[in-house]
Amino acid sequence: MQRQPFETLLNDLPYALVGLDAAGTLNLLNRQAEATMGYGSREVAGRPLNLLFPAATEPPVAEDVRVHCKDGTEFLAETEAYEFPAAPAGLFLLKLNKIRPVEPAQPLASIAGLPQPDRNLFYANALLQAHLATSPDAIVVADRDSRMLAWNQQFVALWSIPPEVMARGDGRAAVAAVLDQLCDPEGFVAEVNRLYEHLDESEHGTEVQLRDGRILERYSRGVQDDRGIYWGRAWYYRDVTARREAEEALRESEARFRAVFERAALGIAVVGHDHRPRMANPALERMLGRDQATLRRMPFEEFTYPEDVAKDRALAEEVLAGKRDSYRINKRFLTPEGGVVWGRVSVSLMPATETEGPPPLLALVEDVAEIHALETGLALMAEVFRSANAVMVTTVDGTIQRVNEAFTRITGFTAEEVLGHTNALLRPEGYDPALYRDIQASLDGAGTWEGEILGRRKDGSLQPQWVTITAIHDEGGRVVRYVFVFSDLTMRKMLAGERKRRGSAIEELGRLLAHQLNQPLAAVSGYAGGALLQLDQGGASPELLHDALERIQEQAKRASDVVKDLRHYFRGESPEPSPTNLNSLLHSVFALLPVSSEAHPYHLALDLGPDLPLVLADSIKLQECLLNLVINAVEAGPGPGLEEVEVTVSTTLQDGSVEVAVHDRGPGISPGLREQIFQPLFTTKSGGTGIGLPICQSILEEQNGHLWLEANDPGPGVTFRLRLPALPA
Repeated sequence: MQRQPFETLLNDLPYALVGLDAAGTLNLLNRQAEATMGYGSREVAGRPLNLLFPAATEPPVAEDVRVHCKDGTEFLAETEAYEFPAAPAGLFLLKLNKIRPVEPAQPLASIAGLPQPDRNLFYANALLQAHLATSPDAIVVADRDSRMLAWNQQFVALWSIPPEVMARGDGRAAVAAVLDQLCDPEGFVAEVNRLYEHLDESEHGTEVQLRDGRILERYSRGVQDDRGIYWGRAWYYRDVTARREAEEALRESEARFRAVFERAALGIAVVGHDHRPRMANPALERMLGRDQATLRRMPFEEFTYPEDVAKDRALAEEVLAGKRDSYRINKRFLTPEGGVVWGRVSVSLMPATETEGPPPLLALVEDVAEIHALETGLALMAEVFRSANAVMVTTVDGTIQRVNEAFTRITGFTAEEVLGHTNALLRPEGYDPALYRDIQASLDGAGTWEGEILGRRKDGSLQPQWVTITAIHDEGGRVVRYVFVFSDLTMRKMLAGERKRRGSAIEELGRLLAHQLNQPLAAVSGYAGGALLQLDQGGASPELLHDALERIQEQAKRASDVVKDLRHYFRGESPEPSPTNLNSLLHSVFALLPVSSEAHPYHLALDLGPDLPLVLADSIKLQECLLNLVINAVEAGPGPGLEEVEVTVSTTLQDGSVEVAVHDRGPGISPGLREQIFQPLFTTKSGGTGIGLPICQSILEEQNGHLWLEANDPGPGVTFRLRLPALPA
């Protein structure tokens, strides 16, 4: 069995167990024994037997065994060997039973019956024990023969004297036990012996240095009996290492502060609660034109510009009152000649000390006259950088030095990604070098350029931008920087394209409205005419008239739905999606197309799958999307070697979705442009808006559908495919 599980089993037992190895050395304690004796199991491992059993030379098995605890107390216990089947070989376990005090406490009644001298002795001893137990000092009392008569646990712990040495009470042995801890053992022994020879002499704060770096202070005095005869000495030790380290750190800190105070380029002042500087360094003297003696007589209000006094005083009072930790302001100081010096003042409360009363203020003053002038000049530039337009500052060679937040929003690049790079990072692939040569020529001549260019965003997309570039000159007239201010024209162009598209859509909707309303109106006219004819001939039965009226009502509702969808369209509203037959919708799309094209002849074909399920869609938007795809295919023109445009629209059921494929045999789209075909404002047609396909893609995504492009294999031409989830049958 492994050691860890075995110790876990011992810890679960309800009695104290001590483990010894074959040589009689302490090996372990279980949790009950640790709680009883104060030692940890690892503390005793490998230690001699008499650490716990002072009077034992071999494992004690008896009724009254004296047991020594870590805190110096002792108790009696009955011990017996304990057999544990899981114990490792060579391990002897000792079980402690009937634990009890060494001596029962003497009842108060028996104390009261003692003679007065004995009673006084009892109380004196009790007082001594209480003092030993509660004092923070390490204390030992020894007679003139170096016999230790009393000590506290702090003394044993401070010096780490073995219990067996303390048990013998031999002071000389105790001194010998600590000599290897001392930096000057010979001097220590000599002084102890000298003090024993002069018991009437008191010792105050002798420093004792230990090799482990600790520093002790020792106090001692002779002990007298009632007759005034000295019979021994009481020794008091306290560990002052932390205090000495703090004192040394304080001395070093004060030295550093003094060096900084005297040599700092910043003005430094220590200001009291009366607002007068207690100290002022040379830098502040030079800045204010007054020496330290003069400044110490003046409240800071007297050398502060009048308009800045109230704010500075109020903030200082808040710091002194504990309402704030510090403050920083720019303020104006007055020189003896009446001049004004701008300073940036940082004020905080100095650490409190025990001797100096309320802590003063520490003021750091920076001469910011030049900085203030520069900040005033840059205020306008800061306003520009906070604008909604992108701002970029470059060197003459185009290296980007600074950008604002709007730059990141418009281009997608963060400041960290562009700083140190040239502005060529923002140019699209295949840009026209002549355009940038013209821009540079304008900057060289007029110092500014303004116009529209095509920029590149971080994601690679193209972006129309309106750009203003201004050259910045130094005092010698040389161009040192360029400032670019630009805005994104994408939305503006999309809105213009949308207006153009909607204008064209009105014409298409006129044809669509005429077509969709003509059918129900013709049906209404037919049913009404048939019913009137039957009435004129006298053969109209109630059933026949009822059937005709129901059909008229049905066609009227159909016409009403067309008008309702049209109203939704012009309001920009989306009507509730409804079950839609894509085959029927494609027939209505083909009915809207002109019979021929002025540009080139075309041939349209429908290849519709039979018995296709319905889809849930906004039929008006979907019809607009399908019409746009077919018109795009027609306007693409015929393919190589063909005289007319050939477009085939097919429908199929694919993986639980209805798919529409618009297949053309036109010139196709080059591979480099296929990834951009769905980007806003991208177009391959002269006069195109570049928003038709992005709108189609958006319509499909709104209705849980998908639109994509495939190159025909074999060519020529391309196929646009869209899918919509099929409704359950």
